[in-house]
Amino acid sequence: MSQPDVQLRRAAWADAERVWSWNNAPEVRRWSMNPRPIALPEHERWYRARLEDPRYHIWIAQVLGRDVGVVRVEESDAVGTVSIALERGARGQGLGRRALGHACRAFFERHPAGALDAWIANGNEASVRCFERCGFAPHGADVREGRTFMQYRIRKEPTG
Repeated sequence: MSQPDVQLRRAAWADAERVWSWNNAPEVRRWSMNPRPIALPEHERWYRARLEDPRYHIWIAQVLGRDVGVVRVEESDAVGTVSIALERGARGQGLGRRALGHACRAFFERHPAGALDAWIANGNEASVRCFERCGFAPHGADVREGRTFMQYRIRKEPTG
């Protein structure tokens, strides 16, 4: 059985609360660099600033026209940092990998000689599998507030 296609569309202000709910889910906060819950007004300030920042790209992942998650890429010169959050019902189906692949291709269209990084909390095996299946490889590590985050990097268009 074939899997449904994943599409990305540019995020808009109307998506702010949905993006907040995905990012504020306890299982997402658990693996985030900052695990504390996010207040909606704080998120709205952050989100508005990112929508207006040309170095920041936010896409909504869709399956069969239904919004299922968010992918973000923050660019700094030719290096970007990518992150992804899916709604609970969309996890474990390969949708995140396909959404991530689309976002990576968009980044490498703008920066063919660039690199894209992801920071994954130690122990987050689902994210490690997702990023590795897209062609990311371990590149380093950092300890932030007593928690270890592994740096994964890709320097070419993804394989996934």
